[in-house]
Amino acid sequence: MSAETHEAQGGAMEAAIAWHVQMPAMDAARWADLVAWLEAAPEHQAAFDRVAAADRLLAEAPVLRQRSGEKVPAPPMLVRRGWWRAGAGVALAASLAGVALWTVAPRDRQPTTFATAAGKMQTVRLAEGTAIVLNGDTRLARGDGERSVRLDGGEALFAVRHRADAPFTVEAGRYRIVDVGTVFNVRRDAGRLMVSVSEGSVMVDPDGARLALHAGEGLTIDEASGLATRWKAASVGGWQRGELDFDRATLADVVAAFHRRNGAEIRLEGGLSALPFTGNVRLSGETARDVEHLARLVGVDCRREGEIWVLSPSKVRS
Repeated sequence: MSAETHEAQGGAMEAAIAWHVQMPAMDAARWADLVAWLEAAPEHQAAFDRVAAADRLLAEAPVLRQRSGEKVPAPPMLVRRGWWRAGAGVALAASLAGVALWTVAPRDRQPTTFATAAGKMQTVRLAEGTAIVLNGDTRLARGDGERSVRLDGGEALFAVRHRADAPFTVEAGRYRIVDVGTVFNVRRDAGRLMVSVSEGSVMVDPDGARLALHAGEGLTIDEASGLATRWKAASVGGWQRGELDFDRATLADVVAAFHRRNGAEIRLEGGLSALPFTGNVRLSGETARDVEHLARLVGVDCRREGEIWVLSPSKVRS
């Protein structure tokens, strides 16, 4: 049942719970729907904060150890609030999937940096409804205020609650990306900055080149030379669902995307790093199967050396 249906039947709190249940599988368009719902009424924000705080309390709760034959009573919150069971289910599912749903704390207690390990994702919620989904192997730092962050490396999807008087800003190296009310993806690695837009628009390097990007558009900037290349963004943030899209990329780019999303350690031999690659790869969640599929897709040999997968030029030509 959708969050909107829950709200029609049971009010803002039920809708907030429904949004939390959906979050691990939401795509960029659904994130935009969430931001719109939060902006629609003050009680939506309040209800959402209550559910998010409950998830945090569950994670922080001490473990109760039971002696032989001793009955341990349920925590009072489980008894008092009927909706809490749904919240507990969300937290448990997130733990099993290796995904942290929200980082919620008073402003003076919020961490200033966020980092994910390869193969792990994390969703960070800032004030005013802005949500950021971090891909694996990503490092993000908070800026001076709630409306700015710095992407040191990796990839993140931004669902921004727009304010005309205070645009949201992403710092990435010497470049700055400013939202114009949007959902957009930013990736920074190997000396390149890649920005793609799902909804609305962004302005890249507003104090310099002033490059405007709209929905369905992408931009790659070589940070050393400043050379910028535009391209069509078919699927923005598809990595959340294990869908990886590449346009005029290299096999090294594909391997880096695999590492971020599922933690796979892949070594390329025989000059394969520069092999051109354009296409779509859908990850199954099974590393061995996905790496072997990639090898077949590009026509190279695949072997395993301990925890590392090695791709090398094929020795057999048909």
